[in-house]
This record gives sequence, structure tokens and C-alpha cells, in this order.
Amino acid sequence: MLHVLDRTRFEPYLGETFTVKLDAGRSLPVELIRVRDADTEGASLVFEGMQGCEMPLGTQIVYHGELGRFFMVFAPIDASAGGAPRVQALLQPKPTDG
Repeated sequence: MLHVLDRTRFEPYLGETFTVKLDAGRSLPVELIRVRDADTEGASLVFEGMQGCEMPLGTQIVYHGELGRFFMVFAPIDASAGGAPRVQALLQPKPTDG
């Protein structure tokens, strides 16, 4: 399980496939296509699904072979020029005491 979710943690996996766990044991492969700083603190990750698939929204269980299993909240964004659906996950920095 990931303990720190930030941009630098995901940058090495740009272009790789992550798996979103769906209901009834189904899963959906998605590709990490963009990692960048968010407009506010934190980072933005953009994932793209296969054309014709319906991307899950809200809190999802995501799996990656090296990063393990973790939760992400997906929000819809515009589809690619080829029509493949895309979602964005915003990573917020861990609150500090003080």
C-alpha cells in the first residue's frame, strides 16, 4: 500500500498500465498519460481508458505491479482526439502538524 502519493512517486510510471478494480471481480486497464503539478498544491494524474469503455468515477481501487494497491478519486475530463475516455486524479500533499 502506498504511504506517500505525490507527483514524483508516479512520474517513473508514465505510459504504464494501471488496473482499476470494478465490481463483480471485473477490472479495467488504464494508461497513465500525464503527470504534472496541479493548479494548487499537489499533483494531477490523467489516465486514459480504451476507446468505447466507460471509465469509473469517484473513489476507486487502483493496482499497479510495482506500486501495489491504493485508492484514488477519479473525475471525468475530455476524451482524447480518438475518443478514448479520460479521468483525472488530484493528489493533495499530506497535511503537516503545526
